[in-house]
Amino acid sequence: MPITYENAETVCPADKKRNWQTAFGLQAVDDLKPSEYAVKLSKEHIAGNMSIYQVEDTIERYYKQKEVDTKNRQNEADIVSARIVKILSNKSFSLNENSLKNIHKILFKNFKNYNPGMYRKIDIIKAEWVLDNDTVQYAHFENIEDEIALILNKEEQAKKIDINHILNFISKIWLVHPFLEGNTRTVAVFAIQYLRNLGYKIDNSSFEKHAKFFRNALVRSNYRNAVLNINRENNFLMKFFENILQGKKHKLQSRELHIHWGVAH
Repeated sequence: MPITYENAETVCPADKKRNWQTAFGLQAVDDLKPSEYAVKLSKEHIAGNMSIYQVEDTIERYYKQKEVDTKNRQNEADIVSARIVKILSNKSFSLNENSLKNIHKILFKNFKNYNPGMYRKIDIIKAEWVLDNDTVQYAHFENIEDEIALILNKEEQAKKIDINHILNFISKIWLVHPFLEGNTRTVAVFAIQYLRNLGYKIDNSSFEKHAKFFRNALVRSNYRNAVLNINRENNFLMKFFENILQGKKHKLQSRELHIHWGVAH
């Protein structure tokens, strides 16, 4: 009997190039920058001279033989970039909790401080520049599993899926911050897969060039302070999603995300 299915892995050079650009760009979320070595290997993959699995294996073996610089985390930037491309190269996707966990598990495999694929067991805060060093209130760790399940269950029942709905869905998942580290990169990859699954044609250039803006927009969409009269602001996240889904050309300037930008200027 002849095989009637095709390999789901991306083979188009243009798609491979976009995936690498997205993967490299997303490292900026944690102020990381891929090495020239990783860029060189990405070109070999795009040209069809290496599979993404060969690239990942080559990078991993390279860093096993090399003293790791824990300051700039070059190994993390390179390895995680290759793994993002590996995930984005495959069109398979399921809207469930395991998909989210597995993305994190794949991206941060062997990075022990990330507890790959495991929900965090502590409560966390993070001083944010855009909040004048205040923090977003992330989910209590004992509630993570229930909150993620609730968000995903509601999404499965959704009938009207427009941009406003999408940004709120992604924002809610990010606010839970289910993992100890690597949440924004995980959520970004999850979002790209989900949007593709919905049939959207995504302009990845915003993830490539404005990953930091994406994260800070998520921060602003989940922060409010009654004393300072600051409410949740979705406008920035809306601009980001309009750019990637509707081809709009909003200027994405991180300085405007600061809670006191309008007051100071």
